[in-house]
Amino acid sequence: MEKEIKLKAYRSEIEVLHLTLDVPSNKGKEDFLYSYEDVLLKVFNNKRENKDILEINNYFGSNEITIVINLTHYMEDNHSSKEEAIEYLKDWFSAGLDVSNDQIEEYLDHGYLYSVPTYLNDIDGISNYIDWED
Repeated sequence: MEKEIKLKAYRSEIEVLHLTLDVPSNKGKEDFLYSYEDVLLKVFNNKRENKDILEINNYFGSNEITIVINLTHYMEDNHSSKEEAIEYLKDWFSAGLDVSNDQIEEYLDHGYLYSVPTYLNDIDGISNYIDWED
């Protein structure tokens, strides 16, 4: 049985950074270089510990990884300029790889973050969700 309810939520506009990296294969190269799996593990561990990474996209048969970062939230915790923060995130994303920052695609976007407080709604399990601007 379906039940339709209206949720009370707080909406805030955020700036979103998309970073796309094509992880090079390290077959036949030194063992100290990261592999595709190492990069994915690093990104997933960071997403679990820190709420700045909103989304991780990787596709079967491709070494391309895209991460979507809440740049607004990241900048609140960071006391540098936006350009310095983006360069730092690129350095972090490509750390351990034979990749320069020029090879990382960067795209800025805007979206809305909706926070759904459970005390205002008669629900369990929803904390927030994202709505992208078209």
